[in-house]
Amino acid sequence: MKRGVERQTRATLAILFACLAGLTVSVAEAEPPVDFKRDAFPWDRLIFHPAGRRDDMRVEVKLSEVDPDQLPALVDTRPDDQAASTDGASVFRMTSTVEVFMTGRTYETDILFLGRGMSPLQRRRDKIGDNPSRKLYRYLIDGVRRVRLEPNGNAEAELPPESWSHVKEQFFPYGPAQRECRALSDPNLLLLIASATAVTETEEPVALCVFNKKSIHPLRLLMGSGETVEVDYLETREGAQTRVREEAKVRRGRIEPLGDDSSRTDDEPFEFFEMGGVIEIDLDAGTGLPLRISGDVQGFGRAEFLLGEVVWRP
Repeated sequence: MKRGVERQTRATLAILFACLAGLTVSVAEAEPPVDFKRDAFPWDRLIFHPAGRRDDMRVEVKLSEVDPDQLPALVDTRPDDQAASTDGASVFRMTSTVEVFMTGRTYETDILFLGRGMSPLQRRRDKIGDNPSRKLYRYLIDGVRRVRLEPNGNAEAELPPESWSHVKEQFFPYGPAQRECRALSDPNLLLLIASATAVTETEEPVALCVFNKKSIHPLRLLMGSGETVEVDYLETREGAQTRVREEAKVRRGRIEPLGDDSSRTDDEPFEFFEMGGVIEIDLDAGTGLPLRISGDVQGFGRAEFLLGEVVWRP
């Protein structure tokens, strides 16, 4: 049964990635819509812990579909926005929560993206703890509108971000950098793109572009050939939890920033789940399930996160 699910997942993801690879430069000039197949990603929730340092940090990732009736309340839309239409489209939500226990800080990032083309609509990033803040990034046709909210004093810090009075709004145009991109994505969605790539036969570099905080970052995804690693995690299927301890065949993806970040004038390097530098992701070769994520964490050093728990979709 498991092999049958893996074969079906592999086939569906292969089709999905082939479609993604064919996207054109601009959202406005994109090919006919490509549907993101939710069934191709058979998990609802993932939990990662640092290797050998479980009590230092915790990363949780959730994936869900958005009820169309709830979408207007989630997306920051203005009357004069030039944005991709969501009429009749499936919209999905990916939420990642990074808890840094040593500092008491939590970083929650919420991504809304269209099913067709996996195009990002909005990213909300909350920093919880000392000096809390919220940054809301609205993806538009020609650039990204960023709204930054901060509390005015300790009294406001106890209120929800929507009640904070320090508000600063900026617009960052894509500019010439967009012409070099076949498609524009969000850094957090790279996890899904890597999962899709892992179950294909490709070993050719994949060119990618993401908008991080102020500008577009060109990247390259390299997928290595299969190898076998030891895994140890909990899995929940239809409410029953079991422990998986076995050897798994994986493909190792490397996400490499292109260009010299030290030459950037915006002082905003590429980040993925609060990690920078070259990102490595080990993915199950059959299902694309992320098993290990590695990158550089500011003030922490090189971090390696291992899958601790997966909740499969019913």
